[in-house]
Amino acid sequence: MLPENIIDSWNELFADCKMVESDLKNPTEAWLTNVLINYLRMFGYRIVNTSNEDCIRENRLFLIELVRCIDHIYKITDKTFTFTFYDLLRPTPKKTSHMLGILLNYLYYLNLFKTEVFKMASDRLKERQELGAEVKYTVEDNIKRHSKAQQIQEQVDALSKQIPIQRNELKALNSQVEHGKGQLQQKKDAITELGTKIDAFKAQVRNLKRQIVPNDEGQELQTQLVKLQENITECEEQTRNVESNLKTHILDNEKLQELLKMVENAKDILNPTFVENLNETNKKISSTEAQVANYEKEKEQLIQVINRNEKAIKSSQEKLKVEETQYDEEKQRRKQAIFCRTRECDDLASKAASVREEIHAVEKSIKRLQEVQSYIQENVANLMKKIQTHKKTLRNISQQKRLKELFRIEPSTSYVKFHTKI
Repeated sequence: MLPENIIDSWNELFADCKMVESDLKNPTEAWLTNVLINYLRMFGYRIVNTSNEDCIRENRLFLIELVRCIDHIYKITDKTFTFTFYDLLRPTPKKTSHMLGILLNYLYYLNLFKTEVFKMASDRLKERQELGAEVKYTVEDNIKRHSKAQQIQEQVDALSKQIPIQRNELKALNSQVEHGKGQLQQKKDAITELGTKIDAFKAQVRNLKRQIVPNDEGQELQTQLVKLQENITECEEQTRNVESNLKTHILDNEKLQELLKMVENAKDILNPTFVENLNETNKKISSTEAQVANYEKEKEQLIQVINRNEKAIKSSQEKLKVEETQYDEEKQRRKQAIFCRTRECDDLASKAASVREEIHAVEKSIKRLQEVQSYIQENVANLMKKIQTHKKTLRNISQQKRLKELFRIEPSTSYVKFHTKI
């Protein structure tokens, strides 16, 4: 039997399950089960009595688990102590009192050293949790770095495979650049040649523009031509007047000739004075005939001058018309040629600009490829070092995992070992 002080202390601790001496004298299965459940609840176990008459198997399993927990605590004091399933089903006063006394002492022992022990355990658990979180973070970080290293290695492999291809492309691009430079030089020469031709055409246009008769000078020529036509008409009227006068003089001369013949026939009859006067008149008539001959010569000269002037006017008019038509044709042709040349120059300039853009793009791509190649050559060694460091860290993490698995301790077993040492 338990002393009264132990029963009182039990009743103080377990207000929901108070103990009476009559219960200890005649213990039953239900009473002992209720006492043990309340006892385990003091340790934080959430035990619910699910006893049901219909589910015998579940009841038995529940009681077996309860017996196992009590037996574990009971053996902490001495390994020879045992609490079996039969002791729960057929409890005896002596063994039940002994067991409850040991269990109560163990509970007091835990309450006495709970602060220090739990503090140490909580510090260790906290440290363990921190280490576990740190290990988890390092593992995740190492996995990320490993994946990143794999990606970098794949990129390095891909870039190393692309290096000979890019070199071949670089050679092809260099050849294309050289070919483009040759074509560009040819086009530049063609542009300079076209520029010289355009300058020559511009000089010819300037000369033709200088040769163009202004409108004022053309009007002056027209007025001069009108004046010449008026002079020609005046000269023709003068010739007609001269011809009429000449005809009258010829008639008069014929009449005088007849008179002379009549005078010569009548010399013998006429007076000598009359004959002298007649001779003087003959002289005057001869002088007038000479004047008439001179007039005729002047008339012929005037007619020739008029004909020459008319021919010159006609030829000048024809030349002017021909020159105007030639000038218009030449002007149109030069305009067409200048337009074609300027169009060709614009086309060549656009082609030259496109060729320059292509050359600029090719130079940019060549620079990009050279930068990529230099970057790869510079960073391959660093990437390999990083990969090796990542591999070492992964090895260290795997070793830490193995050590962690080796030294992993369950809470119940550590608790038992600690109290057995105490």
